[in-house]
Amino acid sequence: MNHDINVEKSKGCGTKKAYDLERREEVLNKLNQLAGRKYRTGSQTGKNSILNLKNLKNKIWDEFEISYQEAVELRDDDISISSAIKENREIKSKIKSLGDINISAIKEYDEVKTRYEFLKEQRKGYTAIHITVGRYHR
Repeated sequence: MNHDINVEKSKGCGTKKAYDLERREEVLNKLNQLAGRKYRTGSQTGKNSILNLKNLKNKIWDEFEISYQEAVELRDDDISISSAIKENREIKSKIKSLGDINISAIKEYDEVKTRYEFLKEQRKGYTAIHITVGRYHR
């Protein structure tokens, strides 16, 4: 339909050559517009791809606490994704059911161990004294 309108315009211009030049210019402008749109879309797609890759790398770290490179090395095509996700959820659930982490547990352990060692040495001393006293009373 646009072609018909342009033909009528070209008749008004007087020559077919002028029409051909106009049509060629329109086509070139349209091609330039499309090329620009393709470039912008391609660069957007490229940016989105990079962003998606970064998001996937972050998700691998958040979900499995391994780097992308480690994940590539551990890749096994024989494993079902759905079963792996299910197993991951089960393990996380079991870990969560263990309860909160006691940050001061190591310090408390050291204190109890020190006290135990002290009492153990005292007991050895009392046992030695008890044996010695027992010998004098016989």
